Amino acid sequence: MSNNQNEFGSALRLSRVGSGLTLRSVANKLGVSVSYVSDIERGRRAPFKGAKLEGLCVLLGADLGEFKRLASISRGGFFLDSEGVSDLGLHVGGMLMVQWNSLSEYRFERLAEILDEAYEEE
Repeated sequence: MSNNQNEFGSALRLSRVGSGLTLRSVANKLGVSVSYVSDIERGRRAPFKGAKLEGLCVLLGADLGEFKRLASISRGGFFLDSEGVSDLGLHVGGMLMVQWNSLSEYRFERLAEILDEAYEEE
């Protein structure tokens, strides 16, 4: 993994050390092996997700939203906060996600124009 892709591991290590926790204590509390946590910190494994990620953030007193964002980046994706987005907005976002790989450059240009117009109206 490149340095950009291991931001999650770096943040995990920084938070863990800052909290005074060892690899073993984090592993024990999350029910995983020490090598598993170490591999995540070094970017050799994908970041935690779901309940493990939530448990990690509680354990470290860390910002769940920020760790979700970093996990997405580490997986080669990006994180969009959908809190407060309407059902229609979620539907449109989902449609875009499903079609992402098959959209032509022309379609991306059109979408960019529409979004630019929306920002100008604000």
